[in-house]
Amino acid sequence: MKFTLEIEINAPQKKVFEMLIDYDHLTKWYSTCKSVKHESGKKGEEGASYKIIMSSAGGETDVKETVIILRDPECFITQQENSISRAENRHYFSKIGNGKTKWTWEWSMKLHNPLHDLSASITGFFIGGTVKKPIMQAMKSFKKLVESTP
Repeated sequence: MKFTLEIEINAPQKKVFEMLIDYDHLTKWYSTCKSVKHESGKKGEEGASYKIIMSSAGGETDVKETVIILRDPECFITQQENSISRAENRHYFSKIGNGKTKWTWEWSMKLHNPLHDLSASITGFFIGGTVKKPIMQAMKSFKKLVESTP
């Protein structure tokens, strides 16, 4: 399953980038994120890994997120893995004039079991909005946080 979402933020590209790569902010804007713990690597650099507890379907899921690529202030790519899937998050930041930034979030996920992955692709076609909606809400919350932070 894959999709791309975009949002404009009234803040400079560098500020948007720096706030997104700061995992200390994650629980402030991503409502399904319950906690974040730095596990390895140097914070704010490629190779850093985090254990993230996410709420999901009435329970909790442990996710390991690793920073794969950091190109300050244009690109931030992570890989997430849990017991059933692997996802990739590609974040792109572009200047759109007058101190504004366009944030593009490309998300893709594959399940570990190929048969489940096939059924998820078919199901994703019909229920993709149930995944996109909370991510877009998180993007709007992040926008609000960035714009209200001096």
